[in-house]
Amino acid sequence: MTTFTTKSQRTQSWAVMALLGLATPLVAASSPQDGQKVSLEEKLLATIPEGLQFKPNCQIGHERRQDAVFRHDGRGVAYPARRGDKAFIMFGDSKGPDLAKCFSPMFSSDGRSWAYWASTDKEAYIHSNLGLLELGAGYESLGVPVVSPDGRMIAYTAGNRNKRFVIAGGKKFGEQFETVLSDPQFSPDGSKIGYSIQVTSDDGRVRETIAVGNEILLGMSAGFERIKHLVFSPTGDRVVLVAEKDLPLCREFIVMDGKDGPVCRQIDRPVFSPDGKKLAYAAAETGRWRILQGNTRSEEFHAVGGLTFSPDGAELSYWAKEGTDSPAIVIKGGWKSKGYPDIIWGPTYSPDGRKITFAVGRRHSDQWKEFVVVGDKDSELFDEVWSPRFSPDGRNVVFGARVGRELWWKVMPIPN
Repeated sequence: MTTFTTKSQRTQSWAVMALLGLATPLVAASSPQDGQKVSLEEKLLATIPEGLQFKPNCQIGHERRQDAVFRHDGRGVAYPARRGDKAFIMFGDSKGPDLAKCFSPMFSSDGRSWAYWASTDKEAYIHSNLGLLELGAGYESLGVPVVSPDGRMIAYTAGNRNKRFVIAGGKKFGEQFETVLSDPQFSPDGSKIGYSIQVTSDDGRVRETIAVGNEILLGMSAGFERIKHLVFSPTGDRVVLVAEKDLPLCREFIVMDGKDGPVCRQIDRPVFSPDGKKLAYAAAETGRWRILQGNTRSEEFHAVGGLTFSPDGAELSYWAKEGTDSPAIVIKGGWKSKGYPDIIWGPTYSPDGRKITFAVGRRHSDQWKEFVVVGDKDSELFDEVWSPRFSPDGRNVVFGARVGRELWWKVMPIPN
């Protein structure tokens, strides 16, 4: 096991992106299905050393900030680990520096940049390979890192308990507001950065609203009681919010193009179609959930999730459960899969929109196992799987998998 060191010689050309959120866009982000050479070779990426705790704070399941992450191209893996009182991030078989705490490892879309939140006994900082060590060191409060879609910039919140702002590319955003409340979020094209802020109305009420760059969104200066989700359209030119009112009852509603949508008991994170013309979201209007898309409402379910549009935006897929003890099914247009105990990843469409893949978790011989499904075909069982998706040519499904103490990049051929 080797010791991991950062590359400090990378040029800082990304600093020119200080105009983030204004007229000058960043380089468009590459997606896992285009512009990258996804590995179609099955490969052992790492072996977890004996005596080392793998994902010490999330040994079962896939909690976002504590989970392992695989590069989109299948050429690397990173995961939180611990040995005794020392925490660290493993990159493949290479070990990062010893820390008191660390979490949220992440790769950029192209896999060339990485970052994670780190803390010693004295201070917290962002560790990355973008040319600057210990980003954010010295602040009392430090949020988790967010890597821009093109991998050339890291954004995070910093400050103290009473006043926080966003730092992205070495520039501060939101410093003129009362305080920043959420982690920053890049638009899919990387041209904008958004975050929620605190505002106080003329009558003294504390509210929340959204800023993009250094400006409050038009028509939203009055704010809302609470903001639950912020979603950019694919091109970054539209923003959708899920806001809450009548607290503590938590009645929720969509805000898009300055207009409020129907009020529901709960609303999950909305999704745009790839062209940005359609919006869908799961909402509980009573005690059960529906999928809402324009004026269309699905049948009711006990639970739904994983909303995904087809590449052409013509179809919507998602998983659903009829009742508390009912199996989970995946619905693709008018097609329904067989029942599964629990859907843990997906569904995700093939490039041509004809097929979907997703991952399932279930008990097997008193052990938790996970596997990948394409149509009605199941893969072999694994201890864990991560983010199954189609290769750019649609002929394979690729995903990360754990077999015992081995972390693999797996390739599953698709039958004709």
